[in-house]
Amino acid sequence: MFRYGGKFYGAAARCPGGSGKVVYKGLISQRLDFFFSGYRYHRDLLPFPTRRAFGPPNTNPPLTKAGEDVIRTRIPSPGYSRHPLVKKIDDPKETNDPTYACNPKGFPRILLDTAHDYNEVVTLPDRIYQIWQEARVPREIWLDGRAVPSGDPLESLGPTWYGHSVGHWEGDTLVVITVGLDDRAWLDQYAFPKSFHAKIEERYTLTDPNTLSLQLTLTDPEMYTKPWVSDVKRWRKEPRKNVTWYGWYGLFSGLGELICAPMNANPFVSAGRGGD
Repeated sequence: MFRYGGKFYGAAARCPGGSGKVVYKGLISQRLDFFFSGYRYHRDLLPFPTRRAFGPPNTNPPLTKAGEDVIRTRIPSPGYSRHPLVKKIDDPKETNDPTYACNPKGFPRILLDTAHDYNEVVTLPDRIYQIWQEARVPREIWLDGRAVPSGDPLESLGPTWYGHSVGHWEGDTLVVITVGLDDRAWLDQYAFPKSFHAKIEERYTLTDPNTLSLQLTLTDPEMYTKPWVSDVKRWRKEPRKNVTWYGWYGLFSGLGELICAPMNANPFVSAGRGGD
C-alpha cells in the first residue's frame, strides 16, 4: 500500500534502508511515478506540441555562448522551433533531429515525448526499472544509497543515452538525480542542448491516489547561465481495461512497440512523405 494524507492504499514493497517509504510495482504510462501501481497516461491540458517541451510553454532559458553555438546547428521538425536561433522549416525532410535517423531519444526526452503512451515500472529491493513502450527501452534508477557519480568516477563511466540515475526520498517526494548524459541526444523535441556534465533532478509527488506530479530541474553551466525548472507535469491512473487487449493484460498487450526499424520502412515513408 502507499501512504497519502495519512491513509494507506493498495499493495506495495517498502524501500530499503528502513525509511518506511513505500515503493510501487506496476505498469504505468507516459511521465510515470515509481511508487504507484497501475498504468498512467499524460493528462496535462496543454496543446500537443507544448507537452513535449522540457520547460514551461513559450519560454526560452538563457543559454551560454556554447549553448547558443549548439542550438544554431539544430533543425527540429515543423512546429517545434521555439528558440529564435533555431531554423524554422515546413518540410520534415529538412530536419536534423537525430531520432529521425533511428538514434535513441535519450533522457530526459523519452520522459517528455508523447509519441509513446505507456511505461512499465519494475521495483526491486535496490533499484527501480522504467521500461518504455517506445523501443522497449529500460532505465535503471538505483535506491541502494550509492552516491551520484561525479569527478573521476563519472569521467571514467562516460556518457550514456539515459545517464546514471540515483534516487532517494525527501518526505513523501521521490527525488532522482541523473548525470552522465550523452550530449548528442537533444534535451527535448525543441532542440535544446545538454552537456555531458549536466545534472537533471526529477521530483515525483503523488497529489492524490490517482494523480502524479513531476517537476524537473536542469543544471548545466556549460549550456545554460542558470538552472532551468520545468513546468509541473501530471498524469492520471488508467483503468486496467484500457490496457487489456484480447484478454491479455500488459505493457505490450496490443500496444505498438514503436521501434525504429529501417527494414520496416517502405519507400514512401523513407522519402519523408508519411505513411505507415
